[in-house]
Amino acid sequence: MFMRPSVAPTPSTADLERKQFADDVAYYLRLDPRQLPSRYFYDPLGSALFEAICHLPWYSITRAERRLLEAHASDIMRRLPQVSTLVELGPGSGEKLSMLVAARPTASLTVHLVDVSSAALDLAMRTVGVHDQVTVVPHQASYEAGLERVSADVVARQLLDAVPEVQRG
Repeated sequence: MFMRPSVAPTPSTADLERKQFADDVAYYLRLDPRQLPSRYFYDPLGSALFEAICHLPWYSITRAERRLLEAHASDIMRRLPQVSTLVELGPGSGEKLSMLVAARPTASLTVHLVDVSSAALDLAMRTVGVHDQVTVVPHQASYEAGLERVSADVVARQLLDAVPEVQRG
């Protein structure tokens, strides 16, 4: 039996993203209380607004986190001497992660940054990337998708490390 090939256009990634957004809006605005997933607010403007909010006098969370890292980053990293990979979900500017990375011993480190915002990733990459022996790997994705990518990357690297140098060429 002969079937005529489909002539329907294949939906583009942008079309699929718009449909997902429309479906999410329809679903989440029916909930009580109404809500929207925060990932839809983190375009470049949303990222900049969040960074500005973090520096407002009444937003004390960021300052408290910084104080904790200033006091304990060295202790944290000293207790994790074999850490070769860090994953940061929603790194923002990367300032707090940079404090932690700066407190590590001089061993090499791979840092995976996962965020839906390309603007946040760019800023965090610049902030964290200034440290010696640090490789920064950005993942513009949801946390779930980003963690899947990180996991695949770590497994692939472990497999490569298990292959003797002679075989790798």
